[in-house]
Amino acid sequence: MNNPRLESRLREMDSTCILELAGEIDLDSAPAFRSILSEATSHNPDHIILNLSRVRYVDSSGFAAMLGTAKAVRALGGSVSLVGCNTAVQRIVKLMQLDAVFGMFATEEEALQAARA
Repeated sequence: MNNPRLESRLREMDSTCILELAGEIDLDSAPAFRSILSEATSHNPDHIILNLSRVRYVDSSGFAAMLGTAKAVRALGGSVSLVGCNTAVQRIVKLMQLDAVFGMFATEEEALQAARA
């Protein structure tokens, strides 16, 4: 599902769903983002990787959706990782101490290696 402010592409690799996102994740695009995350979790992945390298901005509604997904995936023994966060998103993640919830990686390859470990 795409929103004018948020584009997505879902790929599966082994038991991992990789979501490539582009645009902004904010109150306007949050319903589309929640739908995208729901689609990813419907595949029952062990791990979800959110590639945010083309995401300019994430607000609290976006982080709330990510946290809900992380809670569901972690309850089944999996993980959610964030990849390619820009400086502003990284700052918010650290400020909110979400780096304790999400694996933070520079590249998809690093996140995939951690998921397989």
